[in-house]
Amino acid sequence: MKTVASLQATVEGLQKQLAEAQQARFSSEAEAKKERDALLAEIRDLGKQLRQELCWQRGQQQQAQPGPSVTAAATLPASQVPTGEDIRQVEQPSFAEVESTGESNRQLEQPSFADVVRRKYR
Repeated sequence: MKTVASLQATVEGLQKQLAEAQQARFSSEAEAKKERDALLAEIRDLGKQLRQELCWQRGQQQQAQPGPSVTAAATLPASQVPTGEDIRQVEQPSFAEVESTGESNRQLEQPSFADVVRRKYR
């Protein structure tokens, strides 16, 4: 009879260890989920900040390169009103123009959102 009682005690002990291990796993999974949610929230905030910065930069560029006003365009003859192609040429300098400024292309490029996140979480 001692053997049966001993085996039952062993089984109960193992069941208790299993329950504790499962509880620990559930706790660690919950903690990992909280951490993941916090990181996702921070990534969303960084995305919003990046969009705001890009909008601000575009606004600064548009102010630095004023084009003809809407009222001026309305009074110009049709042959002098800038077309979409004219506007694209003003907004996007050619490769030769960029190279002539002496700045490398790397200096002109903005880091991608993925690069910003990678640097932050290294």
